[in-house]
Amino acid sequence: MKIYRHDTGKVLLLILVLAVIIAILFPPQVRAQEFRMSEDSFFTHDKLEHLTAGCVLYMGILRVTENNDLATFATIGLGILWEVKDAYVPWEKYGWWGGDGFSWKDICYDILGIVCAQVILEVFEAPVFIQARYGNGSGRLNLTVVF
Repeated sequence: MKIYRHDTGKVLLLILVLAVIIAILFPPQVRAQEFRMSEDSFFTHDKLEHLTAGCVLYMGILRVTENNDLATFATIGLGILWEVKDAYVPWEKYGWWGGDGFSWKDICYDILGIVCAQVILEVFEAPVFIQARYGNGSGRLNLTVVF
């Protein structure tokens, strides 16, 4: 995977915007009084969501910045930011916006999502195209897979 351009400003702006949105939606009077730790296991439905979010966020940030290290650190940073939000905003009161506490296991699944994205990008490094054409007067449809 070849990455050329470095653009930290866009990712830092994205993280700042997310932090501002969280601060607006959950001002200090909304947050719980204490930092809560989650008591979840490694195999909950929430982990699949973190794996998918890590994969999609990484690919999206990589597409914008074309910087592998920046995409990795920004995705992990956003995952940690989300977990801090989960630690202070209880789901019992605010529904799906809230969380059941800070979970380092969720961050592990965010990182696993990054690894999955890197494997996907490595396996499908060259674009795959399927071309369809009619043969030279034969009336047949020729399909060609180009790697």
